[in-house]
Amino acid sequence: FFVSRKRAREIFLGMVDAGLGIEWSAVARVDQVLKFDEELWGLIRESGCRSLGVGAESGSPEVLSLIDKRISVDEIFECAVRMKEYGVGGTFSFMIGFPIDEEERHRDMLRTVAAVKKVKSMNAEIKTPVCYYAPYPGSPLYPVALKNGFQAPRTLKDWADFGFTTVMTPWVSDREKDYVERCGTFYFPIAFPDRRVLKWAASGLARLPFAMAHGLASWRVSRDAYGWPLEWQIAKLAARAMGRGQPIHISQFYS
Repeated sequence: FFVSRKRAREIFLGMVDAGLGIEWSAVARVDQVLKFDEELWGLIRESGCRSLGVGAESGSPEVLSLIDKRISVDEIFECAVRMKEYGVGGTFSFMIGFPIDEEERHRDMLRTVAAVKKVKSMNAEIKTPVCYYAPYPGSPLYPVALKNGFQAPRTLKDWADFGFTTVMTPWVSDREKDYVERCGTFYFPIAFPDRRVLKWAASGLARLPFAMAHGLASWRVSRDAYGWPLEWQIAKLAARAMGRGQPIHISQFYS
């Protein structure tokens, strides 16, 4: 949407002049957001933008280079700060599980989770889903994925069920998946609650349990101490009992 800032500005002016009174969201690259001037930010807000979807992808400079993302880790953080300054929420999507050396892949996972934590600490209103690399034919990494043991879907129906929200490659372990989901969908949203979580936690029976969970999550996050995650196991059991399935997110308990 923001490839041409001139075009975007004209659309925003038209929306404001028409008095549409709508709320909207769009996707944008990190480097595009960093080029917004104060006038454009004002129009973005005035026209009703409440959220921008940004592909952050990784907390590892090497992986960002590998996938030709053309942004830096520091720019991801700067983008989060800029959006907070102008009162725009958003979603920063990250990804793990690229077909690279096992040691580098593990390092990328830790760096990416650390980047997610830093983004949430900078701007709690930003959602930070962590997805899994999914090999697609025609992409530069697809032959590498095949070489590393990826079994491609064989039928059109199988491709229809293929995606990046579940692990589709053999090199992402259940332990790594659990670590990513434990931090990204449970501890970080509780340690850095957004407005929706705070509103839910301030009411009724949720107040005391959330206060306890927030204290424990904040302690774990401040020390990167995620071992023996009893409360995470309890949350998974509770989600399963509620019929919410996997993966879980703190929002499942107030949505």
